[in-house]
Amino acid sequence: MTPKGTKVGHVTSMAKEAPHHDSSIDRSSRYTPPTPKEFYESPKWVPILMAVFLALGAVAIILRYCAPSFENTNTR
Repeated sequence: MTPKGTKVGHVTSMAKEAPHHDSSIDRSSRYTPPTPKEFYESPKWVPILMAVFLALGAVAIILRYCAPSFENTNTR
């Protein structure tokens, strides 16, 4: 269906307008500085602290099931 007063294939004045969102600067031409190394690498102490907490958790689980002082802690 065409607007009143137009023919199929006929370009209206609205269709001749400039395309929307036309920018004189392309996105790829903008400079983006590289990300500094400290933003995507964690400090050295983070994996060390993680390993320490993992080891402490393993020791806590082993002590819970092996140490005689924890034998009757879940009964009432």
